[in-house]
Amino acid sequence: MFMVAIFSGLIAGKRRTIEDVPSHLKEPVLADLTTLGLDGYGNPVVNEQTA
Repeated sequence: MFMVAIFSGLIAGKRRTIEDVPSHLKEPVLADLTTLGLDGYGNPVVNEQTA
């Protein structure tokens, strides 16, 4: 899943957004970003437990 890592890195670096990801890769890219604590736009996900 090399392309998942590429798109995750680009989104984390704020160079792309989830809209730029091909549809067949969106789900695994979002899953990868979630493990990094990021949303589909590279912003930190704030949940009620960490806030």
